[in-house]
Order: sequence, then structure tokens, then C-alpha cells
Amino acid sequence: MTKLAVLFSFFFLITCTSAPKRAERTIAQDLPESRFPSTQNLDWNQFQAVLRDRSPATVGETVRLLSTSHPEYLKLRTAVYFSRSIQESSFEEPRQIIFGPEARFIFTFNGGPHRYGGAAIETMQYDQQNSRFLFREVFFKSEGNATEINLAPHEIDFENEKFIVSKPNPAKCMHCHANHPDQPQVKMVVGPVWDNDFHWPGVYGSNDDLLYGSFDKGNYQLHGAYGYLADLKYPRSQGRWLDLPEAQTDVELNGYVRYLKGAPAHPRYRYLPPQTIEAGFRKYIAGVPAAEIDESVAIHEEAKRLGTEVNFRPNGHLTFQLLKFSEKNLIARIRSVPGLMERLKANAKIMKFTREKYPFHWGTGRLALLQALKSDLMAEKPSLKASYKKILLAELDMQNEKVKLDESALGIKLIVSPFWPPFIQEEDGPETAAAFRRLKGRRLTRTEIMALDAETGPLADLALLAEELKAAGIDLVDYDINFDMNKRRTLSLHGHDLEELFKILDAP
Repeated sequence: MTKLAVLFSFFFLITCTSAPKRAERTIAQDLPESRFPSTQNLDWNQFQAVLRDRSPATVGETVRLLSTSHPEYLKLRTAVYFSRSIQESSFEEPRQIIFGPEARFIFTFNGGPHRYGGAAIETMQYDQQNSRFLFREVFFKSEGNATEINLAPHEIDFENEKFIVSKPNPAKCMHCHANHPDQPQVKMVVGPVWDNDFHWPGVYGSNDDLLYGSFDKGNYQLHGAYGYLADLKYPRSQGRWLDLPEAQTDVELNGYVRYLKGAPAHPRYRYLPPQTIEAGFRKYIAGVPAAEIDESVAIHEEAKRLGTEVNFRPNGHLTFQLLKFSEKNLIARIRSVPGLMERLKANAKIMKFTREKYPFHWGTGRLALLQALKSDLMAEKPSLKASYKKILLAELDMQNEKVKLDESALGIKLIVSPFWPPFIQEEDGPETAAAFRRLKGRRLTRTEIMALDAETGPLADLALLAEELKAAGIDLVDYDINFDMNKRRTLSLHGHDLEELFKILDAP
């Protein structure tokens, strides 16, 4: 599988978006199991019932009805100001992605019918029983014209005088959400389109959700990743591994402020329940000095109430949930091939050896492992080096495209490798401590990371798994959620993303 490009970065993401597993990353360390009220959960059947029973004529009216019946669900969302979907967006009118506590049901809409795709709500439901994603469109006739519908008659599930509901996975959805929509001879794999390495170009909170954490100052003090932000006297959107050049305007922050200012009077956004993470920004807009604003208590009390960190890590949480569902789809596909799971279990010896002897480490803990892996694992599988390097270089191309997108939109610069945490810890043992002493006081450059990663990979077991699956006609890239700028799915999964699969492979 891939990873290196995302290996460092996404493992870092997962530890702060999943249930608290590490003291270094968790904020609300005593989060209970999810307490999200069951009456507030939303799925396709309930969404469809609102449409048929209340018959709304517009997107805005639908949002109003849902905000009345399911306000807690609608609070858990993020917003996209540069959308690669067919729902056009802007800083002032971002595309809304409402996903709730588990992202099993997602619906999206943009700023209005004056924007392309503005006459529709797009939905995604994860079908747990059949391990599949189901995409649909709800088109409102009063807000669009017939040329925008683009649904064949056999793709329409329901229609009345106000709206049209598509059947699951029509061709217009599959154009972006399927791997080979125009090749019927290839088994089609359907999935979401999202980025998965704590960098979401075009999304508010694009750089590791930092924007949303601007007034969550308790966050800064509980783990080292954001400690350097504690002394800032103003909110910011960049600073993790992307930063603003000297005197550069923070375009994302300014866009978010304009969006919040306009939302109360907006024909659609005014119905969205306010998010706790917005409260600090509203004070900031009202003129309260940023240094005096701290919403940590309210944010973390809500996290405890809901039993989830999603309220202050929306992009990271959405990523984790989508990857979890994609893994379930992969496992179901493996089980559908007679004898494949058994063959994988029989050949998992090296993979299990790698994970047990070289467990996940933070920061520079990986440096000391690279040479050990080179001697121990490469002796077992010499061909791995070349294939791993090829995967890495392909991933780097995708990362470069992301940086270019953000640079053009936000005027930012790359300040540290996207795969490397901007801090170094000594807690992982003597190897890490030695690496810490060598590197303390500076960050690794992108070139240094590339050189290290191209030689060997700390989770080479994933490349072995990829080879095994490829031989069985299953391409891991089809089960990733990451797309490059040309809408090609790219492989960026790593061991933590496939935790459930490896548990199955390691079982007696």
C-alpha cells in the first residue's frame, strides 16, 4: 500500500481524530462512548421521509426542516470554499458537508441556484449490511432547469411537481465516485472523494483543522503539536507544515470571517445551527481582542456530551470515518474471493513480524527504525525497495499538486515536510532519544524525508499486502479516498487505516 507520503502525516492525524488512544494527542481524555442522541441521528430513510412528507420546494426549505428536526446532526459539518465537485463554491458561499457523528449519512449543498449545482442536494449513505456507498441526488425543479438534471429516466427513483430523487449511484455521481465508470469489464468500486493526510485543500480548516482550533486554547496546552500557537495574539489558518510568507494576508481566515458575517442573512446558511467552534470567531468579528477569547471549556464540554472530538476536529474526524468504511468494503471484497483471506493469513508472517518488532512511533522515533528495517526486512524481500520507492514518488507528485493548489488559493509556502510532525519527542526509547539529540532545534527538510523514505519504508508490510492483493485482482488504490487534482484516485493508506484487516490477518 502506499503510504510514506501519508504515513507520517496521516498516522499523526488519526491519533487526534479517533477515540483517545494517546495522551500526547487527545484533548478530552475522558471522552465516554458516543452519547450522540439517537433521536438526532439521520439516515437516508429519515431524510427521504422529510422530502415526501413535507414536500419542500427548495434546498433552503429542506435545510430549515432538517435543522428543526435534527439540529445536533447539522452542527457536525465542514465547509468547502474551493470545491472539486459539481457544486460550485466560494469563500463567502462554501459548499456545506453535513456528516453527523459517524458520517454514515452525508448530505451537501452550496450557496444557491445562482451557482452551478445549486439546485440539488447530494447525499451519500454507507450501507453497512452490504459494505457499499450509495450516492444520490435530490434536484429541486424551482431552482434549476432541465439541462442541469442530467439523469436518465431509468435513474429516477421518485418525482413530483417539486423535486426529483435519483436512484442510488447514477452515472453523474459515478463519474467522480467510481474507479472505472466507463469500463464495464472492470469491477467498479464506489467510494467518497476526500483527502486523508491532515491537508484538505479548499476546505476551511485546510491545514490540520487549525482554523477551527484558533480559539480552542486548551488544545494548545495539552499536546505539543500546537503548543507553539499558544502565544499567538490572532487566529490563523496555516502553520502546521504550510505557513504564510512575511506580511501575507491569511486568505482562508478572511474568507471564513466573511462567510460567518453573511451566514445569518443567507437564504440557506441561516438555517444551519451554530457550531461551538464558531463562537470565538463571532466574538472576534464583534471586536473582542483575539488574545481574550478562549472557547476551550464550551468546546470540550460539548465533546464530552457527544462522546466525540468531531466538534473541534471536523475534517480529521470525517477522514477517519470514511477510511474506516472503505476498509470494511475492502474486507468484504477480500472475503468474496474464494480462499483469498486464508492465503493472506498464511502469507502474513513478514507483515506481522514487521508490526510487532517495529511498532508505530512518533516523530523521529522512525529515524532509528529505518536502518534496522533496511537490514532486517530488505533481506526478506529485496524487491520491495523498488516497488516502495515507486509508490512513494507517485504519492509525492500528488502532494506537490496539493501544495500548488493551496499556494495559488491562499498565498502560502511549504515550511516542513507534510509527512513529518513539527516537533520531536523523546518518549519512545533510546533510539528516539539519540535521534532527538541529533536533530533538536531544527526540522527535517522535504529532501531529507524523501531520501530516507525512498530507501526503505517503516511499514513495508503494506507493500507486501498490496502485492498479494494485486495478484488476486484487487487494487488497493480503489479503496482509498484520496484523489489527485485530475480526479485520479491515489494510494495513501497505511497500517493504521487498515487496523481491522490486520487484526483478521493476525488472528490464529
